[in-house]
Amino acid sequence: MKEQYYYANLPTKLIKENFKNRRDRNQHLLAITIITSWVNTKTGTFYLSISKLAEELECSRKRAKTIIDNLIKLGYIQKISDAPNQYGQSVYKLLTYNWEEKMETAKETALETATETAPNKEYQYPEQIQETALETATETATAHQTKNNITNNKKTNNEITNNEKISNKEEFESVNVDFDLENPEEPLFDAYLQTFNAICPDKRVVALTDKRKQALKNIQSILEKSGVGWKEACNLFKNSSWLYSQTFATFDWFIKPENFVKVIEGQYVDKPVSEPEPEETPIIKAYSLSLIQKIKQHPFAQHHYKATETLSLFRKHYNSHSGDKVFISAPQHVHWQIERNLKDLIEDFSIKHEGVYHAAA
Repeated sequence: MKEQYYYANLPTKLIKENFKNRRDRNQHLLAITIITSWVNTKTGTFYLSISKLAEELECSRKRAKTIIDNLIKLGYIQKISDAPNQYGQSVYKLLTYNWEEKMETAKETALETATETAPNKEYQYPEQIQETALETATETATAHQTKNNITNNKKTNNEITNNEKISNKEEFESVNVDFDLENPEEPLFDAYLQTFNAICPDKRVVALTDKRKQALKNIQSILEKSGVGWKEACNLFKNSSWLYSQTFATFDWFIKPENFVKVIEGQYVDKPVSEPEPEETPIIKAYSLSLIQKIKQHPFAQHHYKATETLSLFRKHYNSHSGDKVFISAPQHVHWQIERNLKDLIEDFSIKHEGVYHAAA
């Protein structure tokens, strides 16, 4: 039996609608043509993603949304469900053709064909022929429905009828974005985009280019091997305060494999603030005042870093002086620094200094 094929009718009266210009009219015609290819041929319904339509029309999401609103106002399509499904798609119906009448016509045509080609044998009564023809017609209509279902319509007719109502917040929590991107589809890319924008609103991404999609494919194997989910990776990126505050740390930087690995390995995680070490107890030591004066009066003192450092430490930690002794109150490590410097300065400046250069207090 010859298989029957059916095609959706495009509304030619759309050409005569009052559009701003030819480009505006052509965009609406192209939109209704694309939508027709998505329609479920039995129910006349279809799932619609604004992002997908915008990509097909090569325009912005805002423009695609305006076109859909216009088509609804003009009576070409009807919105059935406001709640998007897990792929961010809402349910619409195309109003330019009587879909119930179309399916009845398909069954009647198949019934006539089956009746004409039925075997003409004596033991077959008209009722048997009629029953055989009806079965054949039903099979033909079912085959037609299966052939023309577009891959975009993932839900079954029962799920479309039920019109699952899921709030945006619940839907976001339930979306599993750790999926296989070997053969990606647009709704899955949209899920990546929606998750990133929800976690990192300061670095919001408007659209996914082909280059970005390829980068997402590349990091999918990294996610699978590491056991880290996309949502967890976005949180690591957001919670790295230094990294997130940098202007170079954009979405494109984040999804580069070499950068992505560093983020999920925790290389940018904020380090816990350690408690400051307790200050050392100051120790008072006495140094030779005459030695300090010889160093200060040396012609090279202002250009010798150890001399300037030592004199600075004496001024900072000065406590008192008595006779040839100057008392310095400082932590032990400061005294060690002063003592090392004095030894080197005595040698560098060839200072003749009798006795010790410091004494116990």
